Amino acid sequence: MTRQNQKLEVLSDELEIRRLIAVATDSQVAVDVSIPGLGIRFEEKITPLSNAKVGVEVKLIPGLLNQVKERSAEGEPPSQMEAFFILFIEGQMLLGIQGTQLIWTEKTVRIAPPYKVLKIQRRKETRWVVPKGYDLKVELPLDRGMSQHRRLMDLSFSGLAFHVPTDREASLYRKGTIIRGVRLTLDHRSMLLNLEVANQIALRTPKQNDGYKIGTKFSALNPTDQNWLNGYITHRLAQLGQG
Repeated sequence: MTRQNQKLEVLSDELEIRRLIAVATDSQVAVDVSIPGLGIRFEEKITPLSNAKVGVEVKLIPGLLNQVKERSAEGEPPSQMEAFFILFIEGQMLLGIQGTQLIWTEKTVRIAPPYKVLKIQRRKETRWVVPKGYDLKVELPLDRGMSQHRRLMDLSFSGLAFHVPTDREASLYRKGTIIRGVRLTLDHRSMLLNLEVANQIALRTPKQNDGYKIGTKFSALNPTDQNWLNGYITHRLAQLGQG
């Protein structure tokens, strides 16, 4: 599910996919590579190969190949495993590209030509609305070292929204309030965030009060966590185009 300011389009035309890869490569943008099942994600620049049938080549950060081997059940890097990577083209679109074959060397991994591309054209901001059934929480600090967990409602490149059930609790989160030391855990990665409340929306129907949605923006998020969140959000949105 996405907001109305986003348009998702799935491409499967081989020539168009290769053209988009070439545009992104020429722009020297980073690629966020995620290997499902191993919990591996890394970010690098892509290098085109002279043989277009091979796809793209990604340089490996030191130690990554050993990490992949350790996490693989066979003790070797996977060769027939779906890899997912994101191309960021600033101000234009996000491209989620899937490749199906990996060829590993000590310093690089070659990813076969993708069979499908998800284009996320955005007018304002990319936002992932957490689907029903996902048990994602934010841990909010309270007085005297206590904390409480509240449901994560959506996540964007610049902030997040969480749910509070009562008027009394909503009164703690007025616009402009700074919430320090919020813990967000996604895919076993834990981050400490400072949030600034941007808005609160009453979730009411004619028959009941369903609490409030508290919208916040990140305050001084470090670049490493920001890059990881960008990749996580885009990966989740790209899953919407898988069929």
